[in-house]
Amino acid sequence: MSVVAVYRPMDELTARALLAALEVKGIRAELRQFHNPWEIPWLEGNPWGEILVLEEYAGRARKVIEDFLANADGDTASPNEDETASDE
Repeated sequence: MSVVAVYRPMDELTARALLAALEVKGIRAELRQFHNPWEIPWLEGNPWGEILVLEEYAGRARKVIEDFLANADGDTASPNEDETASDE
């Protein structure tokens, strides 16, 4: 089964909130961290990590994320959110 990245959050708080929102909707998701613990990725405009789901759930997951972020405060922009990841 292929896994795709559906969102690249800029911080861990946003990542975990989105993960919980997906799980409430019955979509299993995983987080992949990019950052080095000694760095602050958002200072350089780099995403904290990415949210991965099975390809068959990608459309639903993106809709849940879109709805969640529409109701959130603050800057939750996610660069490169449409990139895919290989099944590792």
